[in-house]
Amino acid sequence: VLATTDTAGRFSVRGAVEYYSIGARALGHRASKAQQILAHDGRAEVRIELGAIGGIVEGIVLDPDSKPLPGTRDNIGVYQGSASWVGDAPPRPARPRTDADGRFRAVGIPLGEQQLTEQASGFIPWSGKCQVTADAPAGVQILLTRGNTLRGTLRDGDGQRTGDVLVTALAGDLDWDEVIAPDGTFEITGLPGGE
Repeated sequence: VLATTDTAGRFSVRGAVEYYSIGARALGHRASKAQQILAHDGRAEVRIELGAIGGIVEGIVLDPDSKPLPGTRDNIGVYQGSASWVGDAPPRPARPRTDADGRFRAVGIPLGEQQLTEQASGFIPWSGKCQVTADAPAGVQILLTRGNTLRGTLRDGDGQRTGDVLVTALAGDLDWDEVIAPDGTFEITGLPGGE
């Protein structure tokens, strides 16, 4: 959250990056479309319009021992890729963080079936769906599973350890990136079992 509107619906953001997009969410409304910031003389004016009706998604994220996980990032909705960089793009997914009790709340969610994803360090990524209505918040409980750890050492053609490069692990549509340490060692956590 960069800013909150005043009683006239106005807001100000300092230090905004040029050619970035911005949107808004409010209780009872659907999230706005993403508006591109086009600065002129260091300033940009954007007009953001909220959608008519939006829903709420509330949930809790738990570890395998059913203990709450604070500070995890949830994604609600589907990212439209580069389409979100144009001036009149679909809303970005909601990305709330869990609080100290592992709970999150997101407003401005489009009505209908929504995709949810959760990724936390050391745990296998989770995905699911929920049905969002205007009548009541959609409730979600996310139970994460501990993942596997891959440790290794990168060596060059002469058998010497080499580092400061990026290694990527792939499993279906998911990927994990890790920068290899200068001594050639790396560790990737939260991997599912299998190839």
